[in-house]
Amino acid sequence: MKKDGVLELLRSSRLKLTLPDAEPSDSHTRPTSMDTDSNTLSTVANSDAAPRVVADVRATSGNRGVPKSGRIWKRVRSQRFSQIRNDKPDSTTWQDKLNKKSNHKAIKSFAQELKEEKLERQKAERERIAENKKRKLENEKKNEIVVPIKNVAKLKRMRKKQLRSIQKR
Repeated sequence: MKKDGVLELLRSSRLKLTLPDAEPSDSHTRPTSMDTDSNTLSTVANSDAAPRVVADVRATSGNRGVPKSGRIWKRVRSQRFSQIRNDKPDSTTWQDKLNKKSNHKAIKSFAQELKEEKLERQKAERERIAENKKRKLENEKKNEIVVPIKNVAKLKRMRKKQLRSIQKR
């Protein structure tokens, strides 16, 4: 029964089967040692007749598990930070610097022109709106029907709403 369980365990998982070394047959041992240094589990059963089952728990280099910190996006370092050498990029020539400076200056001046044009458009729009308002008020005054009130006693008989519509000129 025990052997069948061991064989089933071998088939179902990635276990290595090794035959035991010459061990004394008089000792009956239980499953032993969890070797924490190398992260391997080894079991020994019933002296030299039983095969030794060794399960390799170590992760292979291609199949790493999730890091303990949970930061799965971090890469594994191959070197210490102090060992990594970053070479300086090739320095640019004086002509390249001058070209870059002139390009930058041209872009700045173009941006300034665009900004000034935008401000002029906004100013013209504001002036147009102000003129339209002024014209509208003048037209309203022209179209008003003006009835002069000659009898002041009428004002005392008027309601509040009617008094609000009266303008003094």
